[in-house]
Parts: sequence; C-alpha cells; structure tokens
Amino acid sequence: GKVFIPYDFPITIDSIAKNYGFECYRLTFEDINREKLFYMTDTYYRALYLLLYMSQNHATFGEIAKKLPVFTSRRREIEVSANKATIMTSLSSGEGRELVEGVKIRENGGTVLIIPQKTKNAFSVCAESADAETAAELCDFYAKKLKK
Repeated sequence: GKVFIPYDFPITIDSIAKNYGFECYRLTFEDINREKLFYMTDTYYRALYLLLYMSQNHATFGEIAKKLPVFTSRRREIEVSANKATIMTSLSSGEGRELVEGVKIRENGGTVLIIPQKTKNAFSVCAESADAETAAELCDFYAKKLKK
C-alpha cells in the first residue's frame, strides 16, 4: 500500500511502513497531491484511527508502542543574519543530501532536516537518531554551522 505523509514527518516512519508492506510518499503542502495529507495532519482523525486499530487488534497502547523503533529527536530554531538562499545552497551540496522543502542530511547514524522559516530570518533544525546523544550532537553541529 501507499502512505502519504508530510515532508517533515519523522524519518522512522519509513522503516515502520516498510515493515508493514507500505511505501511512504512525502509531500509538501505546496504539492499538487496535498489533499492526501489531510488524514495525517488532522489530530482527531489520527486519534480515532489509532483507537480503531487498537479495537480491531485487541491491542493496548503499550503493546503498540513496544513495536515502534526507538528514536530521539532534537529541535532548535536558529536565527541567522546571512541570506537564507545562500545558506540553503551551501548546505545542499554533498553526499546524502536531499533538497525539497528544506535540506535533509543523512550522516553519522542520524538525519537532520533544516527548513527555512517563512516569516523570519531563521531556520528550524530537527535531528533524529536512534540515540539521544547523536541527535543532540547533529542538532548542535548544524545549529553552529547556521550561525557562522
């Protein structure tokens, strides 16, 4: 099956989807197929769907949570003085980088998503990893890099 998710949704969902035979399609809110994101962005729908799954599978929340892979994320907002386009260009060059809504960088056992803020001269930095230390290190590293 197919699952449509927001571009900045945690990376760990890819491995969960794969384990259950689904393929993830990451969409931006500017994407022509953005209406497919409604069910993933509506919190009431997600809560009801979780309850439905729990009911149909006679599962508790704890049992479901144990099936999820362990991951930690760190978020920071970094104000910058340089031109955001120049920063995005410099961040997007190199191996393991993807440029869509921001720059997604895969390195050192983790993933960092750096997205420019639309209303101010700042970036959101979100790092994910299987352990808290790596997530924090990646987030701090790119936060410092943005401040330069």
